[in-house]
Amino acid sequence: MGKPKSIYFFTHYSSMNGANQSLLTLIKYLKDKVEIKKVFVPLNKDNNEGIQVELKKIGIPFETLNLRPFLYFSGFKSFLAVPLKFVMNIPSWIKIYKELKTKDIDWIYSNSSVENSGIVIAKLLGVKHIWHIREFGFKDYHYYFVGGDTLKRKVIDQSNRIIAISKAISEYVNLPEKTTLIHNGIFYEKELVSLKGKGSLPTKINLGMVGIIGVAKNQKRAVALLKNLKHQLSQQVILNFYGGVAENEYLEELKNEVNDLGLNDLVKFHGFVNDKNEIYRNIDILLMCSSNEAFGRVTVEAMAYGIPVIGYDNAGTSELISDGVNSLLYDDDIKSLEDVAFGLIQNHFYYEKISRSARESASLYSVEEYGGSIFDLISEN
Repeated sequence: MGKPKSIYFFTHYSSMNGANQSLLTLIKYLKDKVEIKKVFVPLNKDNNEGIQVELKKIGIPFETLNLRPFLYFSGFKSFLAVPLKFVMNIPSWIKIYKELKTKDIDWIYSNSSVENSGIVIAKLLGVKHIWHIREFGFKDYHYYFVGGDTLKRKVIDQSNRIIAISKAISEYVNLPEKTTLIHNGIFYEKELVSLKGKGSLPTKINLGMVGIIGVAKNQKRAVALLKNLKHQLSQQVILNFYGGVAENEYLEELKNEVNDLGLNDLVKFHGFVNDKNEIYRNIDILLMCSSNEAFGRVTVEAMAYGIPVIGYDNAGTSELISDGVNSLLYDDDIKSLEDVAFGLIQNHFYYEKISRSARESASLYSVEEYGGSIFDLISEN
């Protein structure tokens, strides 16, 4: 057996949202199998929070630098800033290049398509590069790529290997000769065994959405559902939002809508909560209303706890959910969502059956499968 592979990781943000949760899971799995030299993290408002804290806990070196995603923009002002963001990255690139040019490096690993510095450094050093594609870009986060999808595909093609987190992402990237499909791993197998299922549906029902609050996640659809269920059901239904805020304007619109519909007593905004147990013990049904979910980490999390998911029938959500078996799908219509939710709530036997199947399905997305597949990939010569 040869010497362990050496890797430098690049991530595109510092907060502990989905992409960095998956990165941290991978690093924990790999840290005793490969040489993780360092993780490069972009500057944030408070460098005492986020992935830096988690990396410090497990003894993984990291460095926080001014690294901006210069190939993406979200609006006209952001587009005009593209050249400035490129220039502002140069001092950090020079610093990284000087540090790494004498090192023995097997892989530079970019944890997201929004992370643009890893490929630059890999090309400067002549080192192999892995690009882990976790998002569509515009479809899910309303980020435009400079030059559009055609140029984006050409840039991603500069990588030696590509990892897609779902079949939908793999088809979107459309570089089959370089792309390996590896689903995210959420729990270790022994953790899955220890998690308690939901059992029967309680009298007071807690709906939940987990993830950043923004247009792409479509929290307004859940509010519309709550309004309709309030008039149809005799039991009380509460809607819980867990997650940080991606778009403050959208959050204000959401809260105004809740107020205008007289639902303030039935909607709770919990903000970002790191403890999964705290989140999922307070949810009976998870709503996944995003129309272009690349994978759906929280879908698998919920299923692992035996929580049925009602998800929009598209992209990664359609891959994770076998309709009527391990969870439920709805089409692009509030009536469809309403009918599915109403049917699930009214039939306790159906709820318990799906809850059991959901737990079984979650075992397909173990950390061992996820980490082992990536370890095999980076171990290739």
